[in-house]
Amino acid sequence: MKGSFLSSSKISFSNHPNIRRRLDNRTLRQGFEEWKFYQNPEEPDSSPKYAVHSRDTCSTFNFNEYLENLSTRDLGHNIFHFTKISSSMVPLEGQPLIHGLMVVADEQLSGKGRGGNNWISPVGCAMFSLQLHLDTSSHLGKRPSLLQHLVGLSAVQALRSFNDDLDLRLKWPNDIYYKSQAKLGGIIVTSSCSGSNIIMNIGCGLNLDNSAPTLSVNQLLNANHRLTREKYLARTMNKMEELIDSFNAGKSEDFFQMYYENWLHSGQKVKVHTDSVNSKAKCESDSCAEIVGLDCYGYLRVKDESGEEYSVYDDGNSFDMTEGLIRPKLK
Repeated sequence: MKGSFLSSSKISFSNHPNIRRRLDNRTLRQGFEEWKFYQNPEEPDSSPKYAVHSRDTCSTFNFNEYLENLSTRDLGHNIFHFTKISSSMVPLEGQPLIHGLMVVADEQLSGKGRGGNNWISPVGCAMFSLQLHLDTSSHLGKRPSLLQHLVGLSAVQALRSFNDDLDLRLKWPNDIYYKSQAKLGGIIVTSSCSGSNIIMNIGCGLNLDNSAPTLSVNQLLNANHRLTREKYLARTMNKMEELIDSFNAGKSEDFFQMYYENWLHSGQKVKVHTDSVNSKAKCESDSCAEIVGLDCYGYLRVKDESGEEYSVYDDGNSFDMTEGLIRPKLK
């Protein structure tokens, strides 16, 4: 599988400290995979599963247009680009790589979703994976479970920067919707620890151009203002870095306010499904509650009919916000 390494960084990928010490004859072992790096116009002398060429541009991703719209300090300056890959999360699995490294694929054959679901993402979807290194002493590093919400907000704000009339919404915990009618995208985040850093691998997919099976972003935009993948990705990186910097500067309340302005659930009535075990039997019950917001870690905060407030979370299987069912309750 051949890919391209695109970079505007002054430090080359192979010279980055996290990479240089692990390279062996231009080969990097990452997770269960092996990556070999080549300089153009050199061709592979063997058949590694992943062969990556350093380039200035590639035919299916306009790196110059992307850079013209990118204004970040760290995020998105180094990109692995693939025309086709099993999942854009695969290159990030394993030892830490580079903070802000992004993987972009034109087509994804077995993308990773919530609850272990696999997603096929054809050409026309805007997919990226991103690795962040969060200091555990930072505000966001102390509450990394909020990152999936921050990523969703970044994508929505980026899209609205092109057309503020787009009625895009965030469906808790990790979906992007048009109003409450059609899902446009989703986010997944995995994490691991390395020294004083939490390594966060983010996957985000958005239906940018495909009219089926649901609406696409460009169907919602004026036909004369078609949004390119390059502009969308650059603006999303800009917004994400801006939100991370603001959160780490102690402005968490600003984040929560912006999130509530863009989500679907204010005042929504839901059923909370709970399992309880007594000395004789396991019992299941549903209780009615009203959504009041998020707690400080991003779990859903609800208030039941007695006035008690508590947090609930998505277990990846029995959760269905569209049907108003949440399970289970956090004690």
